[in-house]
Amino acid sequence: MTLVNLQCYQNPNPNMTDKDFYGFPPPAKQDWIEQALHDTGVREFDELVLWDALEQLPYAPFYTEEDLGPSKRNPAGFLERSHPHYWENVALVDLDKDTPEIIASVISNGIDGLVVQWSGKGDLNSLLSDIQPAYVSIWLKPTGEVKTVVTNFLSWIESRLSDRSMLSGGILWDPWAEGLHQERPKGVVEEEAIWLHAATKEFPDFKGICMDFAIYRARGVNATREITLGFGVLVELLDLLTAQGAAVTEVLDNLFVQLATGNDYFLQIAKMKTVRVLFGKFLMLYDIKWSENDSLHVFSTTSDFNRNDEDAYNNMVRNTVEAMMAILGGADTLWVKVHGDESVPVFARRIAANISNLLKYESHFDEMGDATSGAFYLAYLMDVILEKVESGLVQQEESGGWWAMISAFSQNKKSNDNEA
Repeated sequence: MTLVNLQCYQNPNPNMTDKDFYGFPPPAKQDWIEQALHDTGVREFDELVLWDALEQLPYAPFYTEEDLGPSKRNPAGFLERSHPHYWENVALVDLDKDTPEIIASVISNGIDGLVVQWSGKGDLNSLLSDIQPAYVSIWLKPTGEVKTVVTNFLSWIESRLSDRSMLSGGILWDPWAEGLHQERPKGVVEEEAIWLHAATKEFPDFKGICMDFAIYRARGVNATREITLGFGVLVELLDLLTAQGAAVTEVLDNLFVQLATGNDYFLQIAKMKTVRVLFGKFLMLYDIKWSENDSLHVFSTTSDFNRNDEDAYNNMVRNTVEAMMAILGGADTLWVKVHGDESVPVFARRIAANISNLLKYESHFDEMGDATSGAFYLAYLMDVILEKVESGLVQQEESGGWWAMISAFSQNKKSNDNEA
């Protein structure tokens, strides 16, 4: 049924439910405001608006269609998704600690891929003797010297697979994030990024360049700053690799984003969706025609620090809610981290992996399209965050780019830590 002018429409069939609630005109936002003022006894609507000091955002008690601004949050249809959403469920194995038997047990937990943590020591033919890389995605997480780890891993892959396109996954290691963490110089970071791209670009479904947004969140910044700093790396990366002769599409095909969810349900969903929208805007800047098959791959994890080690059951609930945020935000790969006793590694990882499996096979999250579509509050958050990020990126470039901004950020953080 097509509805035209709901205020004038009268339902000819009282047995049919319609959006206009049987002919009554829909209330305007002012009607809601007057009702809220009457019910709460306050004089001004502004008294009902809350202020988030960390995010620097005002939150009204309700939102309506009238709050929707221009369609900045969804340029060129980047978020239109009516088909089911499938995501990859991955679990951790540590090649420096786990035996082949433990690894085989983890694989049997109904997962789609592995986060392979490795220092580079040992023989992969023995350590991964039960792994068939053509049938499971592998997200390599180096803990040793990155070139050694990646070189040894790719050599093992070449010996096991006849076709490089059979390998899927990526490298969970961001040169810029490591540079921030270890305070390494710009030249070293850029050399590592160039090497990683060269080593992995011939593997079409194995992404060698990770943009780790989660490291900024772990350092206490808000969602807007997290996205701004994260995309600052994308600008640096494109400038660096295109200067080396790489095509923009070649670089974009070889990268993915790592995000961590947090404890603000709608804000975290909005953050993830805004990242994808902003990536689409970058494609438009380079005159790249967007298609869903070429969209940004988002690797999402549950939080590292929103935990109480003495309360595994609450942690399980937190992990479940955070996994829901990631799925509703459009994550392509989901790593639910363990939330209980890690001294029993197989059981702890099984429980974590089952959160994703239950959301898929019992709650049927994978059969939905975009379940958040039409949420006015979420649309408001996306619009405001996107506007702030775009302004922040302009300011970041005018101030000297990511390196200048991160230097100022690190100095401020050290100053605040000293004061504390």
